[in-house]
Amino acid sequence: MDAKPRILLVDDSPAYRRVIQTMLGPRYDFAQAETAEEALESVARFLPDLVISDLIMPGIDGYELCRRLRAQPALENVPIIMLTSKTGDESRITGLEVGADDYLFKPIRPRELNARVTSLLRLRRATLELEAANAKLMKAQAELVRAEKLASLGQLVAGIAHELNNPLNYIYGNTEFLREYVRTFVELLDRVEVGLELTPAQREILEKWKREKDLEFVRADLGKLLEGVRLGAERAAEIVRGLRAFARVGSAAELGEVDLAETINVALTVLRHELRDRVRVHKEVAADVPRLRCDASRMSQVFVNLILNAIQAMRGEGDLFIRLSSDDESVRISIRDTGCGISAQVRGKIFDPFFTTKPVGQGTGLGLSISYGIVEQHGGRIEVDSVEGEGATFTVILPRNGPPADAQAEERVSG
Repeated sequence: MDAKPRILLVDDSPAYRRVIQTMLGPRYDFAQAETAEEALESVARFLPDLVISDLIMPGIDGYELCRRLRAQPALENVPIIMLTSKTGDESRITGLEVGADDYLFKPIRPRELNARVTSLLRLRRATLELEAANAKLMKAQAELVRAEKLASLGQLVAGIAHELNNPLNYIYGNTEFLREYVRTFVELLDRVEVGLELTPAQREILEKWKREKDLEFVRADLGKLLEGVRLGAERAAEIVRGLRAFARVGSAAELGEVDLAETINVALTVLRHELRDRVRVHKEVAADVPRLRCDASRMSQVFVNLILNAIQAMRGEGDLFIRLSSDDESVRISIRDTGCGISAQVRGKIFDPFFTTKPVGQGTGLGLSISYGIVEQHGGRIEVDSVEGEGATFTVILPRNGPPADAQAEERVSG
């Protein structure tokens, strides 16, 4: 059984509160307050669906009560009806200006009161349903973003594993030589340190190194092996950093001052295996490009999607041109490929959810749609310029001063 709508009656006359309650009948749950102060104390407990308040009351009047109710987030959309014996448009206009939804003059007619209350509660119910539907849509959108990123990660795992294997294999290979060198040196030092003579086998190793000049080789080789281990470890760490920056799936939005050139580097690191040796990357960053207020993880997702699409549009060898520039109002990131281009027929659909030209199982059809949404949330847009057979250019245009305040608030809620 649905709960009854809750109505808060505020009037300094107990008799008039009883009259209003009798007019509206048993369809509602009521709470009563004699003053505005008492009403403000009770709203948090009662959480009314509608407030009916007298205008003239001792202490805080109905106008100020309306202002204070509207200042509370939980009550900013709750309908408020003002009651007054004043006549004239001025008081009615003032009431509407401070946030009242309706205005009734005393003496109140039962039929009119019921009609106004029914109408406002119907509107309130529709508003709540829209808010619930919007919350579900935002949750679904977040799940789509998460699912698409997971799908992208699935496509990239093999390449990233290959990229990690190269430096790790190099580290392991060098470590074996280092282990042998270190073992021999430690054995020699242990005997010398305690005053023992070298064993015949150890003397033979030293004589062999001296005779064949291997000792100089070993000294040089040790430095090379250690440098190789260091470089391999740095390369592996770079890949892991890029993957972590891209893969913060489902994390709350984190707006901060971001170096977009570095974010592009993260995307290129994640996609290094896709580039292989066939795609040459040309990157140009203008000197005046500022750090931008945005979410680095989500912008990284945008760039990974756009760059991956560009790579896949080039069947054989090709060139990828990435340019960052800015003007007084915006920062522009253009990604141009020398691939197959986009036909005019397809161009109007590429940002539609689930639209893809890839074979079944090779794409979610969500990458460009989600990228478009992320850029839009940051107050920007994506433009496309392409001639079929001559490549395509995707340009991300972001406001130089970062996303507008309402976009930042939406990011916090959706995150």
